[in-house]
This record gives sequence, C-alpha cells and structure tokens, in this order.
Amino acid sequence: MPSITFKTLSQYINDPQRKHFESVHLLFGEEFLRQKALEVLLDKMLPDTQNRMNYETVDGDNENIPLVVERINTYSLLSGDKILVINDSKIFFSTQNQETFLVKAKEAFDNDNLKKASRYFTSLLGNFKLSFDDVQKQNRNKTLKTDVDVLKNDAWVDAILDYCRDNEVVIPKIENRADSLQRAIEKGFPSQNYLIITADVVDKRRSLFKAIKKRGMIIDCSAPKGISWADRKEQEVIIRERMQARLSQSGKNIDMPAFKALYDMTGFDLRTFTGHLDKLIHFIGNRKRITAKDVQAVAKRTKSDPIFALTDAVARRNLAESLFLIKSLAEEGLHPLQMLTAIVNQIRKLLLVKGFTESSYNQSWKGNATFDMFKNQVMPSVQAYDKEIAAQLKQWEVSLTPEPQKAPKAAAKTKKKKKTKRKTKKTGSDFQIAPNPKSPYPVYQSFIKAENFTKDELIDTMDALSKADLQLKSSGHSDKRILEQLLFSICRTKSDQSY
Repeated sequence: MPSITFKTLSQYINDPQRKHFESVHLLFGEEFLRQKALEVLLDKMLPDTQNRMNYETVDGDNENIPLVVERINTYSLLSGDKILVINDSKIFFSTQNQETFLVKAKEAFDNDNLKKASRYFTSLLGNFKLSFDDVQKQNRNKTLKTDVDVLKNDAWVDAILDYCRDNEVVIPKIENRADSLQRAIEKGFPSQNYLIITADVVDKRRSLFKAIKKRGMIIDCSAPKGISWADRKEQEVIIRERMQARLSQSGKNIDMPAFKALYDMTGFDLRTFTGHLDKLIHFIGNRKRITAKDVQAVAKRTKSDPIFALTDAVARRNLAESLFLIKSLAEEGLHPLQMLTAIVNQIRKLLLVKGFTESSYNQSWKGNATFDMFKNQVMPSVQAYDKEIAAQLKQWEVSLTPEPQKAPKAAAKTKKKKKTKRKTKKTGSDFQIAPNPKSPYPVYQSFIKAENFTKDELIDTMDALSKADLQLKSSGHSDKRILEQLLFSICRTKSDQSY
C-alpha cells in the first residue's frame, strides 16, 4: 500500500471505496500528530463503545515484541474487531545511526526527564554493545560520533551517566526482535485482528518497514525539526494549518501580532499551541478576532502542571492525549493512585457544575456562553448556589451529630467545637464550584468542560473510578491496563470533534 501523510488521513479513513482497513498501520513522526492520527483511527475502527474492551496497548520496548506476536494472533473472546497498539515503538531504531539515540536522549534531558533520557542512552549502549566505561569522558571520542551537534557540549552525557550510576540503571540486552514481528506481519493475523504501531523515528531501509508498506498502511506524521530557514518555514506552515482548521470550526480569526505572540510563546509544539488556541477561542466569547492582548491575558492563566494536562485531556474526552499522558506520568514515577485521585477530583467538579446547571439557580448558563456573559450573569448565581450548598451541609452535620449524654468540660467543648469547625470548612470547600470567586475564568472552563458529559455519564464515570480504585488497591492486574481501560470508559463514548 502507498504511504499517506497526516494531511490525507481524513481522506483515507472516509474513502467510500475502501471496504476494510489494512491489518497493520504504522504511524511515525511528530508526537502530537501521531497521537491525533491514532485517535482518528481508533474512532473509525472501533465506533461501537461496547467493543472498547477489544483494544489493548503494549509499551514499545523491544522485549515486548514476543508478547505482541502472541496477542495479535490470538482471537478475541468478545465479538467485533480486536486492535493492538504498540505505543512509541523502538523496533525501528537503526543500529547504524548513533545520532538518533543521542538526539532523543538530549531532547529528554533538555525537558528535565532524566529517566527517559537514560532509557534512550542505555538503548544506544545496548545496540552498539558498549559499556558505561566506554563512554566516559576519556573514551568518548573513540566510541561515539562526537561530530554530531548534540555532542559539541557533552556535559549532559556526564549528567545522564551520573543518574544511571545513582539509580542503578542497567544497559539492556538488545536482541533482534524485528525479524519475529516481520514474520508475523508477512504471515498475517486473524481476519478481525489489527495491529497499529506508533514510532518516533523509523529506518525506511529496514525489511520490516518494507514489509509493513507492502501489506499495510504507513501514515507519515513527520514535521521538520531543524532550525534552518526552510525548516522553520515548514514548521510555521504546519502550525498555521492546524490553527486555521480550529479557527474555521469556531468562526474565529486571529490577527498577525496575536499569532506571532502565541507562536513565540510555544515554539513548534503543536500540543501546547493548540491548547492555548482553544483557551483563546473560549476566552474571547462572541468576538470574532483574537488579539495580542488576549494572548497575554490567557497566557497568565495557563498551567504547565502535567497532572493538570491529564485532567484537562480527560475532561475534553481526548483519548489519545489521555493515554499518552498517563504513560508519560508513569515514566516520571507518578503513582497510579495519584493519577486516579486527580481524575476523581476533576469528575467530581464537573458533577458539581451539572448540579448547578440543572438547579433553579441556573437562569443564564448556556453551552455557548461567552466569558464576559458568564462572569457578569452566571457567576453571581454560582456564588449563591455555593452558599446554599454550604448551609445545607452545615445543617446536615448538625442534625447528624449525636447529642452528648453528659455535659463535657469546657476545655473539651472548645476542642470539639474547633475540630468540628475545621472539618465543616474543609468539607464545604470540597463541594464548592467556585472556592475562589475572584478567579472566574477557571470556573468558566469547568462549565465548558461539563458540556462534554451528561449527568448520567458523570455518575457512571464516578462508579468506574470507584471500581478502578478498588482494582488498583487489591487486584493483581496491571496498573497501566486498569488506567487505560478507565480512560476508554470515560473518553471513548464521544469522538473528538476537533479533528
């Protein structure tokens, strides 16, 4: 099959002449575009949410290839198509190209992700049969391609080596798994089984790549990474295309100073750029044009906390981005229960918003309300609603507190009253939509996100969260698998309309 690009993906999946999907898809290139392409494919290949259990992801480390071959040739216990995704596969890393490993390790190091940087660097050592001693300062000129740009200042290599030593990181034993995967692809899978491989980089000279191209579909999501004038020009073209697609959907436009300010702030980072643009679209309300002043206002409200990024993706029901973020957070050492707690807090907040929108206090909110209208007309009602809920909670607590049989001592009375007061204050804030009414924009964002769900869906989601919590604490199942299935139950009931 011929290769296609990200730009022509929509044409491919909606082709009326296509009777079925190829048994294997390879998505490679820029991370954000890969994730969007994966999400679009999944939405088309598994449109029935009842079949979401037929989807499975496997980490892209080469040692997982035997597991992939086994599972892709196993029939599903459930009806419908079965899809297996290899996320961020390392199978295409060429052992002839040190620079690929070095560039990826340096990028991870620059992003303060030493754990990920050490994985790329030790993969390099494993592929080239090198030891830590071989790449020490005194030996580096003999063992590494020191003419590459990333090694002109190689202090970062010493920092990674220190990290590996301090954390007892070992060099993986690299075996050639590509041949077994290639044989499986050439032999073919059961008719309803599909394999999707996502990869950062590929070596098009390898026979595995050629086998996939012959029997499957290759989706090139590449974007130029260089700093030359030509590369920067192409990067800007990609950014502009994504921007215009979003703006045309919303009926908005942006002036040149605003675009320049936004692009200067994010650089060529499609995920961050698109996230900021979405916030700007909501921020300007009924106005048609985004200005540089708007960019400055929204930029001050932007959070870079990765947990915030996860809960934001879940609230937008963006499956591919949510899956990517739990994987990234796990690599950074965040415990699965911490991720679950963050999602619980987000869903609970959206439930509180639904409670308001379905109450008699709501006289003005509509899903297309502008920020100015929300701030002036809806926020006063939200504050009144919060006060009513707080008063009701306090009344319940008083009515449920048993009367003491004996009059306690004054000191004990005081102590008990203080304790009860602190508890009431904490509980009340947990049930407030706007604990800080002076900052209405985050509240407005919660209302926007709540429009992505019905009240029943949020209640079902809370039930799924409770079950996931129990599984994480008591079962022997994979934590990663539990979280992935949870994200499917939250996100896969609604296709991403932003594509």
